[in-house]
Amino acid sequence: MRPEQFYQEIGGSYQEALTRMPDDRRIVRYLGMFLQDTSMEELGKALTAGDAEEAFRMVHALKGTCLTLGLGRLTVSASELTEILRTGRLEEARQEYPDLEGTYQEICEKIRAVHI
Repeated sequence: MRPEQFYQEIGGSYQEALTRMPDDRRIVRYLGMFLQDTSMEELGKALTAGDAEEAFRMVHALKGTCLTLGLGRLTVSASELTEILRTGRLEEARQEYPDLEGTYQEICEKIRAVHI
């Protein structure tokens, strides 16, 4: 699918993405780099280990990347988990994590279908 269609399907803003990345080639390149990012994996490990501080760092990094790429619902979910962890509510974060992970997996699957 084309980048514009991808953004429509995920509830993101193609126009916003274009303000940060000048063309579809760059968008596709950065979306591909997102698939290589380990923040989500490291977030899961930190939550399992009970390391709220590391979990906060990882979800904050994920949120920033999602915001930069205009990833819609994933940005919102990461932002919500960031605020939960900012106040150290580890158990609540663990309960919310599966929703974030599901959205993340859905977005990654759609990214794999993006091409120019």
